Amino acid sequence: MARAALLNKLRRRLGVTSEDQTRRQAVDSRLSQHLPNTIPMRCRQPHAALVDLFQSKIEAAHATVSRVDSSDHIIDAVKDYLGSGPHEVCISLSGDFEALDFSKNGDFNQLPWTPRASLNICISDCIGAVAETGSLVVSSSDAMPLSFNFLGEAQIVLLNKEQIVGAYEDVWSKVRDNIPRDITLVSGPSCTGDIEMIMELGAHGPKNLHVIIVGVR
Repeated sequence: MARAALLNKLRRRLGVTSEDQTRRQAVDSRLSQHLPNTIPMRCRQPHAALVDLFQSKIEAAHATVSRVDSSDHIIDAVKDYLGSGPHEVCISLSGDFEALDFSKNGDFNQLPWTPRASLNICISDCIGAVAETGSLVVSSSDAMPLSFNFLGEAQIVLLNKEQIVGAYEDVWSKVRDNIPRDITLVSGPSCTGDIEMIMELGAHGPKNLHVIIVGVR
């Protein structure tokens, strides 16, 4: 009732009625077209340039990035980043990366995920990345709860180069038909400058964020 009263008040102020078919058609047309907002020119570059832009942006936010030309070199890239092992890791991968087998390598001691306060190293994938701001787009799934992206001391994210888009509007277009339960934009390791303007990493999530871009050198 309160909602109806509010809408009726607005209609009276605007001098319109709920039966105005022209206004209804205009709204239906706008919703069906999904017209994008203004897209910055830096988001309209060739894809190779978008990959470089994404890397420069997320590195500026204190993340690190490495590149491999194929999935065959992912495990070696993880080893190079972590250094000599063994390392306790919690892994949740899907899609193109689901077949990766870290168990055959003695440098990794795989732990099952549990909702505890601290994990050492988490390895995951994502649903995309935005070059405009250097942001990873992560979400939860049946295999990976949302908290998986925030409980590790270090987070390693695998990213196919094809998943990198120019602007946020490109991401919404990709997920519109199958919107996940949640979407989180990650633009670097967790940090805060609330205390005396001194930057502290790892305040509310991973202290270190490393992205491995797959399919590009």
